[in-house]
Amino acid sequence: MDKEEATTKPRGHSGPRKRRPKNRNKKKCLDVEVVPGDTPTEPAPPSPAPSKLCASAKPFSPRSPSQSPLHGARVSPQSTSPPQSLELERAYWVQWAIEAAEQERTRRLGLLADIQHAEDIERLRRQSWAVQAIEAEQQSRTANMFLEAMQNTAWFQATISPSFLDYEVVCPHSWFGCSYSCMLRHVEEHLRDCPYRQVPDTTADLSEPMDLNSYDLVCPNAILGCKAICSRDTVAEHLLVCSVVRSPEAEYEERMNKREHVIQASEDERRRRMHETKPWPLSELQRLYTEQAAALQVRLHSEIVAFADRTTSPLDDRLVRRVLDHLEAVAHSVWPFVNVEPYGSFATRLNGPSSDVDVVVGYLGDAPRVTHPPFDVQMLADVLQQHSSSADARVVFASIQAIPHAAIPLVKVVVLLEADVSVPLDITFWNPHHYGLASAALSSQLCVDLPGLREVTLVLKHFLSQRGMNDVYRGGLSSYGLLLMVAHVLLLHEPKADAVLDAAQSTRSIVDWQRARGTQIGRAIASRVAGSGAQPVLGKLFMDVLQYYGNDFQPEVDAVTVLASPAPSEPWTTLYIQDPLHAQNNVGRNCYRISHILRSFNDALNYLTSLIVRGNDEKHESLLDFILNGPVATA
Repeated sequence: MDKEEATTKPRGHSGPRKRRPKNRNKKKCLDVEVVPGDTPTEPAPPSPAPSKLCASAKPFSPRSPSQSPLHGARVSPQSTSPPQSLELERAYWVQWAIEAAEQERTRRLGLLADIQHAEDIERLRRQSWAVQAIEAEQQSRTANMFLEAMQNTAWFQATISPSFLDYEVVCPHSWFGCSYSCMLRHVEEHLRDCPYRQVPDTTADLSEPMDLNSYDLVCPNAILGCKAICSRDTVAEHLLVCSVVRSPEAEYEERMNKREHVIQASEDERRRRMHETKPWPLSELQRLYTEQAAALQVRLHSEIVAFADRTTSPLDDRLVRRVLDHLEAVAHSVWPFVNVEPYGSFATRLNGPSSDVDVVVGYLGDAPRVTHPPFDVQMLADVLQQHSSSADARVVFASIQAIPHAAIPLVKVVVLLEADVSVPLDITFWNPHHYGLASAALSSQLCVDLPGLREVTLVLKHFLSQRGMNDVYRGGLSSYGLLLMVAHVLLLHEPKADAVLDAAQSTRSIVDWQRARGTQIGRAIASRVAGSGAQPVLGKLFMDVLQYYGNDFQPEVDAVTVLASPAPSEPWTTLYIQDPLHAQNNVGRNCYRISHILRSFNDALNYLTSLIVRGNDEKHESLLDFILNGPVATA
């Protein structure tokens, strides 16, 4: 039984293999005592295979030797069996191998840390060397480029030359036109062949020596007014009798005489002004300025009237009504019983050749239904695209562009008619906050009750259009906002009307109710104006608007209002134009180019003011056309 247990081998291998005794001596070897001195020499641990070690790793701590019996301890035969002895032997060698591997790992980690530190130092040294080498190379190249550029110049040759004669000079005959320049040592060679050298008049004088003191020169007192020219030999004699040279006593006497003359002239002027009965010169200047300004304003008046007559859009009402009827028929295919109504500049007669026709689409009857503008805009654009190639070739919808996510969703359409006639449309949908019809009625009523409002607004609208500042979607000023700004100047010195409360809609349609409300508010605004019945001078009104908004108006502080409603307490960043239809609506909230607009007004006013000072400009046939279309205040 003991023999079978002794011959049983544990499975696996966990340490270095030791030569075992033969079977016949195993029992004898097991009975002997194990002495520490008889322990065989520990074999050197095998070289571990190369592995990737990290310098920042932590060394492994093996288990305490107390957890397993140490090799070399005396083992009693009664307490230890042969298999247990083999296990103890194997555990010892396993522990020894682990400790040796950990020591080697710790040594290698330290070595890797030293190598990495040395590499960092070497890298920094090489980087510093590379920077110094690059800087030295740049300095060397700069010096070489400067040397190559300057080594052939006369200045460089004169600088490095050891001779005091090596500097650059111009030809002594440069006064006569010679432009030659050379080094001083070569000037004599040039003088022999200089085309401007002084040649004697006759050949007989060639053999005679030249008198170097026989040249002419001006009097040294020429700066004081002497104009005498004499030879160098006689200049001393001239200075004795020079007319501009006087004694100190004579100069002092002349100075005192001039002082007395100035004092006497000042007293005479003071006495004349004290006894003068005519107007002061400043009053004369003011009178002259007023007369020239009045003449210029009269000239502008006639030009503004002519401009307003010829600028009104040539679109025929019948053609526009035909387009609107066709648009209404197309809209009925999607939304039955909707209405199509024009508003904006076309309805107020403030439209120019490039103006669009503003149209509102919606249920504008007695019981309107609220629509959804973002969805209706895109749907209408799709329907117009489908009808663009309909059977009615006389009305073609072209250039269809839907803007559903704007502050006011709209569709921009260009309608082509026969004979190359086009009508641009801006189509919006009605909603409870759409005041287009009311604003058109308000503008029309103000143009009727405030003389000059329509004409000046037309001129300024064209003025902004020529400079690209009338597009609201690009930070410009709308026609409605411009009309309110002009009306604000007209009502600046008049008592303003109180805000008009919203009237009940009763049973009227949306169209009639909004138009009646706009007309009512327009009449209330104009009711406080004390009209004299005379037609105002449009040139003066035009210049007053330019003066107010070009010089006096501050958009961050001043508000544009036509009613007595107070301005909002919250500050605004661009321009505040209070809508008389809705006091909380700021018409100029999107006009972020107001600074450019005001600067253009100031430039136009400066041009007109310069004409008043200089007198009327006769170079231009029309001053207004030059202001609107010329280089004045070009944005």
